[in-house]
Amino acid sequence: MTKYGALFFVFTALFLITTMYFDVILKTDSIYWLVGKLTWVTIITAGPLYIDLVKKAHSVPYVVCGICFGVLFLGFIGHDAVDKYKTRVCHEQFGKEFNQRRRRLGFPQIPLSWQVDSRWDEGISWHGKDSIGGHESKLIVFDKCVIDREDDEYALKPGDEVSRSMEVISQYAKDKGQDSIFFHYIEGNYNTVISREKADSIFDAEGIKKDY
Repeated sequence: MTKYGALFFVFTALFLITTMYFDVILKTDSIYWLVGKLTWVTIITAGPLYIDLVKKAHSVPYVVCGICFGVLFLGFIGHDAVDKYKTRVCHEQFGKEFNQRRRRLGFPQIPLSWQVDSRWDEGISWHGKDSIGGHESKLIVFDKCVIDREDDEYALKPGDEVSRSMEVISQYAKDKGQDSIFFHYIEGNYNTVISREKADSIFDAEGIKKDY
């Protein structure tokens, strides 16, 4: 292995280890890491081509093809990295710091003790650390980083050995529409839409904290 080959190998290995640490372990959404990662990929892609060009190790057509491939590769990696960065920003944007708007609208908030359960491109779910009834989970769905709706699940005490729960659906309006909230009382296989007043009376009767 040449000196340049060894240097390239070490540089690439460091990049993979660093990426694993920041993206998988820390799951950072820092703009500085995004810029650093794209710069690193650019160096890894362009470095060998530059060395070949200076040392004239390959023909010009070979180097040109390599440059075209490198540009496509960099574009793919860059697009993927930017998309992941935007998704993580959305996840944070609609987390606990969004509770102020939820409180203003009368929508269920995310309790401070809750943790993220799962993430995907268009949504995120939160769950109580020790869910033993009452407000147990929240599913947040957004479209291109614009919040769409939230589904909150409340576990109620079973009645006559029949499971009971409440689902609260908070719908965020688009453009000049009006935000709305719906309460679904679920008993066994039956799902009934009820008023906020009725839902409040059920929560109060069972001593359940509504979080709104």
